[in-house]
Amino acid sequence: MCNVFSGLIVTKKGKDWGKVLFLSGVHHEKDREKIKDKYGDEVLAWESVRSYDLTDFKFTHELNVSEKEQKELMKLIKKWAKKQNKEKLLRSMITVIKDNKPTEDYLVQENMIKVGCGMSLVCDFKVNVEGGNWSNLTGGYRCTLTGEDWCTLTGEDYCTLTGRDYCNLTGGDYCNLTGGFGCTLTGGFGSTCIIYGSIGYIVLDGKDVILRQIYWKDGSRISKIIDINKLFKKYKKGDEIKIVKGKVVGKLEK
Repeated sequence: MCNVFSGLIVTKKGKDWGKVLFLSGVHHEKDREKIKDKYGDEVLAWESVRSYDLTDFKFTHELNVSEKEQKELMKLIKKWAKKQNKEKLLRSMITVIKDNKPTEDYLVQENMIKVGCGMSLVCDFKVNVEGGNWSNLTGGYRCTLTGEDWCTLTGEDYCTLTGRDYCNLTGGDYCNLTGGFGCTLTGGFGSTCIIYGSIGYIVLDGKDVILRQIYWKDGSRISKIIDINKLFKKYKKGDEIKIVKGKVVGKLEK
C-alpha cells in the first residue's frame, strides 16, 4: 500500500502517453491489474511524498523509462494535481452509507473525516475517522477510528480504535483498542486492549495481547490486567470471554 494520494502514469507510446490514472488512489498493484490488457507494464507508479498532499510526488517501483522522460512525466503529474480538489479525491476513495444509501453528508477536514450517527464508512487506507452513535467504521493499515456508543470499528494492523459504551472493536496485529462498558474487543498479536467499565468482552484472536480492565469501586479507580496467553490454555481462538471486574467469568455460548 502506498501513500494517499497515488496512481499510475502511462508510458506506452501513442495518444495515451503521459495520461495520469487515478484509480484506487492507494493500491498500485491492484490498479496495474485493472489496466494490464490495455497498457501492459508500460506504466509508472507514483505517489505523493507526504500523505494527503498534492504538491510533491515521487516515482515508485521499477522505472522503465529514461531520466529525461521521467522528468517530463513528473511535470504532467504535477500539472494534473494542480487541477484536482483534494476533498473530492478523498471522497472518491471512501464509501459512506446513511439510511442504506450512499451519502456525501459527512465532513472532510485536513486530517480527519467526521460522520454522523448511524452512518457507515468504509475505506482501506490509513485514515482518521470520527463517528457518532451507531457508526460502523472500517479503515485500513494504521488507521485511527473513534466512535461513540454502540459503534462497530474495524481496522487492520497497527490501528488505534476507540469507542465508548457497547461498542465492537476489531483490530489486526499490534493495535490499540479502547472501549467502555459492555464493549467487545478483538485484538491481533501484540495488541493492547483496554476496557473502561466493570463488564467487558474479549474475543480471543492473537497472543501476547495486553488486556487491562479499569473500573471504579467506592470512588476509587481499580486497574487489573488479564493474561490473555493463559486464556488460550482453556479456550480457543474465536471464543468470546466475559470479563467482570478483572476476573474471567467464562465463554459466551452462541
